[in-house]
Amino acid sequence: RGVFDGRGHAITWLAINRPGAAGVGLFGAAEGAEIRRVTLQGVSVAGGQMTGGLVGVQYGGTISDVSVSGSVQGGNEVGGLAGAQYGGAIGGSSSTAGVQGASFVGGLVGAQRDGGSVSRSFATGNVTGQGAVGGLVGEQLSGEGEAGNSRITRSYATGAVEGQLGVGGLVGFQAGATSRVEESYATGRVAG
Repeated sequence: RGVFDGRGHAITWLAINRPGAAGVGLFGAAEGAEIRRVTLQGVSVAGGQMTGGLVGVQYGGTISDVSVSGSVQGGNEVGGLAGAQYGGAIGGSSSTAGVQGASFVGGLVGAQRDGGSVSRSFATGNVTGQGAVGGLVGEQLSGEGEAGNSRITRSYATGAVEGQLGVGGLVGFQAGATSRVEESYATGRVAG
């Protein structure tokens, strides 16, 4: 919990090499936190499950006006900005990082679940994985009830996406009757 306000400053050349660890990023896990106004330039982040350039996993809270560049790699649930998003909101944020993982791999968010939202955001890096691989979000899954509505709005992806099963320019795999993608697009090459 708490607030991290970068006040428009940049963190450069962040390097994390923890290939077997879960919850890897500048913040391993952010629960109900507010993270805003920071740029991560030239990151090199390697982890296991739930690995992201900014956060390994977001539980609620908000991420706004954050950008990431460099490279991110891990196992399952890997994203340029956030490895996994369980609720909470990401807005006005971006990643140009190249992303590599196994399953649930996305240019911005690896796995979006339980009412998470992404708005006014984009990813331009190339994304490579095996299953549920997307240019913006690898997997979008809704939970139960109104609070479980996972959403992507006014966002886009332009990077090339490569995988084996469940591969998409914007979202690799979408499930749940209340999952929503609105006013969003992708232009990158897709192979899988």
